[in-house]
Amino acid sequence: APRLALISVGANNSYGHPSAAVLRRLDPAALFRTDQNGGLRITRHGDFLKIETANGPVRWLMLRPMESFR
Repeated sequence: APRLALISVGANNSYGHPSAAVLRRLDPAALFRTDQNGGLRITRHGDFLKIETANGPVRWLMLRPMESFR
């Protein structure tokens, strides 16, 4: 299961994205949406990702054991 999900979507889009089914499949991943969080900046710092949003607190996500990020 994914640990982090980024969804780029416009607020109040006419397509209804993201669907409830997609959101259920992504649970319990750390979820960031541009319609809710604004712009996103993600940078790697050693074994961590620093996630900054336009309108929220900074969050940190530990990469290990996600060896695919090495």
